[in-house]
Amino acid sequence: MSESETPKVGEVIITYIRENDGKEIQKPRQDTPNSPYDTPYNTTEEGEKPNTIKTPDGKTYKIVPKGDYPVGKVDGEGHLTTTDPTTGKVIEGDKNVTYVYKLKEQPKGNVYVHYVDTEGKTIKASVTDEDKQPVDKDYDTVVDNRPQEIE
Repeated sequence: MSESETPKVGEVIITYIRENDGKEIQKPRQDTPNSPYDTPYNTTEEGEKPNTIKTPDGKTYKIVPKGDYPVGKVDGEGHLTTTDPTTGKVIEGDKNVTYVYKLKEQPKGNVYVHYVDTEGKTIKASVTDEDKQPVDKDYDTVVDNRPQEIE
């Protein structure tokens, strides 16, 4: 086959970014690697447009609703409208489809230290060791809230 007879190929790449600064939160995914020109593609299929993404650092991101964001206008699919359509046909070269995510509010918790004697009677006012901290955060009340003696 001569070079002029080589079939035209392209691919569709899906990226996942934060709504505030456009930083990728997950590695891009190839939807149709090295596919012939005119091959249909759909980036909304199972696993290609997750509603939530958990990053290795433990943060959870949720796909954004329709609206205007610092990165640009987003449609009802969570798709950045300035990027290629979520469905279509492969062209020669690459198509890039981008979905936009926002950091999901993480659950928070508190750690209180209560000081009681062996009968359960309060012997010192309670203190807050951790206030509104992310769930699963380590804490240590011994270092700063366990006196050797209470008078």
